[in-house]
Amino acid sequence: LQEKVLVITALKHNLRKPKGKAVVDDAVPSHPIDLELLKVDVAPLAPKLQNNRTVHSDYLRHTQEENATLREIVEQGRSLNPFNTSLDYA
Repeated sequence: LQEKVLVITALKHNLRKPKGKAVVDDAVPSHPIDLELLKVDVAPLAPKLQNNRTVHSDYLRHTQEENATLREIVEQGRSLNPFNTSLDYA
């Protein structure tokens, strides 16, 4: 048991030793970032995004109209058949 403790202690001691150079002495030269690379041309995207927004709005409006129509149909069915319990979950 004592041998295992000594081996574990030796391993811990070896792991604590810094490997390689811990501190970098060399200064890295800084290269300025070319601002032309950072410019993004967003003009071609605008019509596409506008079209997507229009299509999405039309889809939502159409879905709401269908929802209203289905709700009316269910309400009419409930009024005609008040004892039909399957319409309670529609």
